[in-house]
Amino acid sequence: MTRTLIGTASLGHRGQPLQKMIMPIVNLNGNSKTDLVNEAMNVVRALDEAVTVMARAAAELGHGRNFQTAGNGEGFEARSRLYDRVELVRALQGEFSAMAQAIHDQT
Repeated sequence: MTRTLIGTASLGHRGQPLQKMIMPIVNLNGNSKTDLVNEAMNVVRALDEAVTVMARAAAELGHGRNFQTAGNGEGFEARSRLYDRVELVRALQGEFSAMAQAIHDQT
């Protein structure tokens, strides 16, 4: 059987690496500090759920029995690539957590 590779997702919407996020600045004309922190934390919680689901799926999708006819250690490589994507989501989660903290710390 021929190996199929998938992975068309790019990091940025322009197909380029993501740039650092620009933090919101709390001001009278914008959303309240509480609302901004809550929105960032909603993202953190949603990404936490995504990490849990993805890690569970990576363990099943990347199980060696699913690659036993591929040979050449492809099961290990497949599992590694799945977990790379879990780490990408964890990194995004960390950025939104940092954003929530930075907003919270504004006076």
